[in-house]
Amino acid sequence: MFRFLLFFVLASALVCSALLGAMWYPNIKPLPVSEPATWSTGDVEIAGSLFKADGERPRPAIVFMTGSGGSPALEIGVVRAHVRNLTAAGYAVLVFDRRGTGASGGTFRDWTFQDLASDLNGAYEWLAKQPGVDADRIGTVAISQGWWISVQAAQQSDINRFIVGIGAPATTPAEQEEWVLESEMRSAGFNESTAPAIGLLRMRNNVLRGTVSKEAYEHEQTAYNDERWYITLKHWFTLGDGNHPYWQWYRGIFDYNPVDDIRALNAPLAVFQGENDVLVDPKKTVATYNKLAREGVDVDVFSLPNVGHDLSNRVTLPILHNKAFPRQWPRRYWNELESWLQTKGFADS
Repeated sequence: MFRFLLFFVLASALVCSALLGAMWYPNIKPLPVSEPATWSTGDVEIAGSLFKADGERPRPAIVFMTGSGGSPALEIGVVRAHVRNLTAAGYAVLVFDRRGTGASGGTFRDWTFQDLASDLNGAYEWLAKQPGVDADRIGTVAISQGWWISVQAAQQSDINRFIVGIGAPATTPAEQEEWVLESEMRSAGFNESTAPAIGLLRMRNNVLRGTVSKEAYEHEQTAYNDERWYITLKHWFTLGDGNHPYWQWYRGIFDYNPVDDIRALNAPLAVFQGENDVLVDPKKTVATYNKLAREGVDVDVFSLPNVGHDLSNRVTLPILHNKAFPRQWPRRYWNELESWLQTKGFADS
């Protein structure tokens, strides 16, 4: 009996350590009260929520630019975590639903990066007019595809003063897609087959570009009909007639390379990259931004171990049959983010 009680106490301590210890910041605080936010880009109305820190003096403010998913912003864990922690650190935080999602107008994926950059610039303009916001200290936190959009928006904005990127691709969407396919193949045990699969994916994209015929691509596919990796991952290579709305949308964005736009930015940048990211190549991303820093671009790069694309890690414990707790974000990330913002002059002292 004593051994059982001792085991229970130790297990409970492990649970508390996992949730409340120095390594992980629990994603369990309630969201603060928000105010509705709306603005229009052309005939599309964008809707969001503004969360303010306590106090009366004007606060620095951050717009969160979401990634490629179709969920309303406040249903996304990484968004909610940033609202909680940044408001607690003294920032106003504006989040909004992408066009075609949540309460915003428009049609999902019936847009270009420039359309979304215009929506983001509308967010800056709306935010700068709000009471309690310091219009000289407005910036962006962007994740994944949101990084490409934020970089484009910053070319046209005099309001945005900085960009923080999470899982921020330094490549084109087409090149990023190759890493995602490679990650999926490794996960499925097809380590030796990545080269032909990547070659086939590039050929598919060349069909979309118009540099390879669809007939040549379909003939190439027949060479892999009996390969296990191809049978398992065939959805990656199915093209149809190439005129589906998805492919029309993808053609419009998949060759955008952010590097030249990044070189032209005057705003300071911070890039946080999870070393376990399966959607963005961690080594290539860190190497590219470090190279840009050596070229004189104002970019700081932070590589975080044991976390994935959105910098979270789901904590599981064998004592609870590996049931996962809500996503956790490392304290190191929040500390380094707040320190960087302080160093660059975008935090209250």
